[in-house]
Amino acid sequence: MLYESISKLKGVGAAREQGFKRLGIERIIDLVWHLPRRYEDRRILTPISKIRIGIPALISGRVVEIESKYIRPKLVLHKAFLEDETGSIRVNFFNQDYIVNKTAPGQKWVLYGAGEFFGKEKIFSMKEIDLRGTGVSLGMGTILPYYHATSATPQKYLRRLISEFIRALSKMKIDAPKYDAMPEFAEAARMVHLPLKMDEIELGRKRMALDELLMVRLCVERVRARKPKKKRAEKIRRIELDLPFRLTEPQKELSAEIENDLESDQPMRRLIEGDVGSGKTVLAVIAAVRTAERGMKTAFIAPTEILAEQHYNVWKGALEKCGVRAFLLTGSILGRDREEIYSAAVEDHAAVFFGTHALLSEKLSFKDLGLVVIDEQQRFGVVQRDALLNKGETAGISPDILTLSATPIPRTLAMTLYGDLEISTLKELLPGRLPVKTFHFRETDRKKMMPFIKSA
Repeated sequence: MLYESISKLKGVGAAREQGFKRLGIERIIDLVWHLPRRYEDRRILTPISKIRIGIPALISGRVVEIESKYIRPKLVLHKAFLEDETGSIRVNFFNQDYIVNKTAPGQKWVLYGAGEFFGKEKIFSMKEIDLRGTGVSLGMGTILPYYHATSATPQKYLRRLISEFIRALSKMKIDAPKYDAMPEFAEAARMVHLPLKMDEIELGRKRMALDELLMVRLCVERVRARKPKKKRAEKIRRIELDLPFRLTEPQKELSAEIENDLESDQPMRRLIEGDVGSGKTVLAVIAAVRTAERGMKTAFIAPTEILAEQHYNVWKGALEKCGVRAFLLTGSILGRDREEIYSAAVEDHAAVFFGTHALLSEKLSFKDLGLVVIDEQQRFGVVQRDALLNKGETAGISPDILTLSATPIPRTLAMTLYGDLEISTLKELLPGRLPVKTFHFRETDRKKMMPFIKSA
């Protein structure tokens, strides 16, 4: 049951199923991994006299009276005066006539919101209201989780469905690993989704993080055990890429390693780490040229159009000078231009295709895709990487993969997340490149930040 499609749940039709898919929820078990993005502590009612400006609070009080003021067409300001044993406060809300129609003097309300100034007067800005006065619909007495939601899977629906699932999970026999000083899996899920105390959330997340890392590691081992083969193609010609600079010694050494990978019977799986300016991209382009020597194509994917265009503009001339065609495919390229690129991808010619997520389009097919280059590795998920690989995989034959990252990743973490990749590091910057400096500005220093960026 846990691994069945989310569509098997009662009330999940086609539209709602698509909403779940947009959230990465395709199986019932995925509900447990859809973690809250934040929490609101609604365990304790705040006395009206203790309401503070800008601080979220759950309050309860009796309605003394409601005044309504016409502002302009389709805009009415309602002023409700609320009191408890400690004091009184005004609650403003616009339109929402149903609240006025369902309220009588002396009726109890439970509200969630925060104090704010309306002119010089301190009022309570209402976000949510329970007209019955029980507070149940507002989660009174609980720590309320907030999830990423969609129009098809709204917040309250997600919260109810996940809470029901977590309660059911606690009654199931789960075959999950046990860790010292850590709660059972079902209890950890309860701590994260239905916490009783704020300080147990972190412990639950740590336990679930261990399970997630274990799953990643098992997937990596599974990939490594698969050992796909790649298409062997003899060199048609030797291509010399005319570079306007000399490679550094570390670049030469790494380029030789990459060339050995390309010569191997096993598909290359290599990650190059290095600061901006260390020369990662040129190694990827050289690898693309070596792939072109065998008459095969390269797909070079970047996370943004700006970066994809930059790579294309910088390298198009050098590639075409040595007889390798270069193409750019982004979301902005449409119509006949896009169709021409689709056609070029299935022709019997070596080429390099620079692009963004547009390279993942189902309409795009590659003939003889020999190399996949992924710039900013951490910006792409495993599913996206596999989607690009699948364009080159036929009958178990897989293209080479070269991934680039400027984000420093501790080696032990990198081995866990990218254990199927050989990891190489470029520590030396290219001649003339200044070292990268990182500066931190607080939100209050925003005005200082812009002049600093302009002068940098």
